[in-house]
Amino acid sequence: MKLFITTILILFTTSSIFGQIEKDSLFVFTGKRVSIKKVKEFKDKETLIDSIIVNDSLIYIETPNVIQDYKYKAKFKIIEQFKGDLPDKKIEFDLYNHYGKPKLSKSNTFLLFVIKIDGEFQLLKYAHHRVYETDNGKFAIPYDKNEYRNQKGPSLKIKPKKINFKQVPEFRIYKDDSPDWVKRTYPKPYYRIEKNKAIPIFGNYIEDYIKLRLNGTLKDVFEN
Repeated sequence: MKLFITTILILFTTSSIFGQIEKDSLFVFTGKRVSIKKVKEFKDKETLIDSIIVNDSLIYIETPNVIQDYKYKAKFKIIEQFKGDLPDKKIEFDLYNHYGKPKLSKSNTFLLFVIKIDGEFQLLKYAHHRVYETDNGKFAIPYDKNEYRNQKGPSLKIKPKKINFKQVPEFRIYKDDSPDWVKRTYPKPYYRIEKNKAIPIFGNYIEDYIKLRLNGTLKDVFEN
């Protein structure tokens, strides 16, 4: 029997939330950024070396000390609440991001899904969405193909609506974006393509979008 020693480098995708949480701990609101500060002392993972035997081979598994997530402390001004009851006009919460400092401009308004765990507020990972004002004074989100494709039964009877945005959003299309990717990401008739830009025609107002999100990609996060 030969003993082969192999070193394997494994990068784990980390998540700051494991398992399901109660819906009562969810707070959904629109807000504007006040500040975002990086938590410098945060360490996502320590180096760990372990060994296992696979088919008579000894394999060393190394988890390197590589940052998988960065942690930030965010403060937002609350504009309108849709779920939960937050007593103050401002909120501070932890925010985890794999790509460095989140692009949350102070000049824009965002829809945020925040949970409370052990007395601390935390933004659900990547559960923040820029919202756009419409000509009727409401806020809406451009058509989101992922939420419609990931709806879990029973299906909601919420259809995208034609939205007249006060300032029409434009999403840039780059030269290396394939025609197939553009077609799937900005499908007709929900978007129209003008040269190197995708312009939304359909979308959902905030109340409907929250229902779609909670019955779609976020449904498995919460206990029934």
